Amino acid sequence: MSKSSFFKRSVKLAGLATKVAAKEVGLRASKLISDKTKEELLTQLARVQQAELITKNLSQLKGAAMKAGQLLSIDSSEFLPKEALEILSRLQSLAEAEDYREIERVLKRELQENFDKITDIEEKPLASASIGQVHKCLYRGQALVLKVQYPGIEESIDSDIKLLEKLVGLFLLPTHKKIDFSGTFEELRFVLHLEANYLHEIEVLDFVYKQTLDDSFFSAPKPYHDLSTEKVLAMEYCEGVTLNQWIQTNPGVGSRRIVGVKLLDHFVREFLEWNVVQTDPNFGNFLVQEDPLKVILLDFGSTLRYSKEFIDEYKKTILVAQSGDVDKTFEQAVAFGLLDAREGQDVRQHFLLMMQLSIEPFVSMDQPFDFSSLDYERRSRAAVLNFTKSLKFSPPPRKIIFLHRKLGGLFNLMKRLDVQIDLRPYWQQIFSPDQKT
Repeated sequence: MSKSSFFKRSVKLAGLATKVAAKEVGLRASKLISDKTKEELLTQLARVQQAELITKNLSQLKGAAMKAGQLLSIDSSEFLPKEALEILSRLQSLAEAEDYREIERVLKRELQENFDKITDIEEKPLASASIGQVHKCLYRGQALVLKVQYPGIEESIDSDIKLLEKLVGLFLLPTHKKIDFSGTFEELRFVLHLEANYLHEIEVLDFVYKQTLDDSFFSAPKPYHDLSTEKVLAMEYCEGVTLNQWIQTNPGVGSRRIVGVKLLDHFVREFLEWNVVQTDPNFGNFLVQEDPLKVILLDFGSTLRYSKEFIDEYKKTILVAQSGDVDKTFEQAVAFGLLDAREGQDVRQHFLLMMQLSIEPFVSMDQPFDFSSLDYERRSRAAVLNFTKSLKFSPPPRKIIFLHRKLGGLFNLMKRLDVQIDLRPYWQQIFSPDQKT
């Protein structure tokens, strides 16, 4: 990326930060002369206006800036009103396509002589995302897709993150001044650099492709290593509709339940057997085929590996919380790096309640669990909000940010599928004494 391009991105992000900050200053000034009801309305209006500003600007910038906005839309339900979240959620599918002439330059530079072996490249992309876009083509008579990284995106990550750290501080966290969020942004920086390295993604794709060769329900596109580089990823073209599009066709409850159960099974397999989890919950990462019903797994850029030691400590934390012992749960959370040891008794109580509510769907005798339960959603949201508000020293624990992003996405997917599933077998599978991790 040229110096002028870096400057333009920095100016745009800095300008966005200034506009968001101005809305916050205006909000605080208005609160000085407002009653409580007006204060709540003004806060909601300010958040919606800030979300509009962020969505409009980040969709144009793409890259780390847009990816961070997507994370904000998924992970901020305890901070933001529904209207603001709906605006931010547009970032999941709002990336503006790069001009094909720029994409072709990347392909020629990366593939060199192999570029001439590709024919019938469709200039209109099949999809555009935050890091790159996808073009269909032919290679030796085989239909492929080429995932091509936007020019200069990887080089912009670090500078984008620095400015976004300031932006999020203005937007989300004005009341948490004692909390050090640097680790959170460091984890985001690490994962974004991982996503920008397509050699990492093709390695994971190759693994999943081989693991699912004999799977009757899941599959992954065949990777083409000879056409793949750090900036270009080549894989087999697969027919299908995105999971979101499939849900919109109103499939029968039986088919929806099959998909839901299979996706839960797949997560357990990823985490406990493979120790490799694709942490991006975007519905566009799954293609659905029918007759027979199958799901194709896509997009492995944000795949993370988890050690046996991590998984053991994670499970131990859940089991200690299930016991209901406040002090032991807090001690384990501190040992695992989830909480700061300086937190007070209120944080301990709120953390335990939040943990027990997350466990409830798996151990309750009231099965199958209804993912659309308004009562459970209300209690969970209140618990998370109370816990978040009570924190004085603990930032989001970087070691589980993306894992919980995947779990939250799975829960939202089950809710969207409108299915009821008996979750007790999953608890037994995960915590059985002979379970190997």
